[in-house]
Amino acid sequence: MEKESLKMRFNGSDEIGLETLTDSLNATLDCLKIIADEVVAKDDYCKFVVKNVEKGSFIIDISVIKEVAERLVPFAASIVTILTGIFAIRKHLKGKAPTKIENKTDGNTTIINAEGENQTLNTTVVNVYINNNDMERKLSQLSSALAKDDARTTLTVEENDDKGNVVSSVDYTKTDLQNTSTAVDLTSFQSDSEETINEVWLKIKKLYFQGEAKWDFIIDIGSTTISATIEDAIFLEGIQKGTIYVAAETKLLAKLRSVRRKDKTGQYIGKGQYSVLEVKDIKNPPPEPVQLSIDEIDTTDD
Repeated sequence: MEKESLKMRFNGSDEIGLETLTDSLNATLDCLKIIADEVVAKDDYCKFVVKNVEKGSFIIDISVIKEVAERLVPFAASIVTILTGIFAIRKHLKGKAPTKIENKTDGNTTIINAEGENQTLNTTVVNVYINNNDMERKLSQLSSALAKDDARTTLTVEENDDKGNVVSSVDYTKTDLQNTSTAVDLTSFQSDSEETINEVWLKIKKLYFQGEAKWDFIIDIGSTTISATIEDAIFLEGIQKGTIYVAAETKLLAKLRSVRRKDKTGQYIGKGQYSVLEVKDIKNPPPEPVQLSIDEIDTTDD
């Protein structure tokens, strides 16, 4: 189990408006979830908890608890590091789209803002930010909530180690909050997508019968766990009517569509998006053997 610590200081009055607090926490939680979804493998567990609330302005200590067996990218050691880096990017951009983003060969990326100023961060931080419109929208809502609240003067976002020491921090002035209150259009900088369609055997890990929830599968070759939508209407109708039976461990021969994002260097980033377009064959596991009691065993001679 690993723990990370994020401390947010809503500087100003010791009291904070409930609406400001709710908007800020919701936006922060949504962004943490987006990052976790990008960099932590499907089977790994993340939990976000408010560890402490302190006076002295209004301070919230958020703990990220992870049980991580596999990381999808090398830099995924800290969800909080990525979020703090994204706060730094938004401050650097000052509410305007970057003029240029340059990938380096050392695993870093340089962002040039509208005023020609350079900022260099780890490429994973930049990719997670650039390729998630929801991230920019949520953080602009957080800035807007704090900018409109007269009792809030500045914002400080800190990454802390397990001893409470500050690892990195970003400070927003009231002007920074106002500048970043409107979402920046990052469409022209977003990564290209690559779509492939393959016929593969998928073993059902978890299945859902409500709404349009994704099913969890293990790809037979490679044992990779994925989540996929089911777009085969005939298959779903058979499930609903009871004419098709499946369970955990059932294997489906499926036509699977995969969509993966690539950065400007051609490297895959983040998780793929998967859809089962057609189910071509079904293999259910053999039934469990029936355990007979001693009274049920026929011991008579033939």
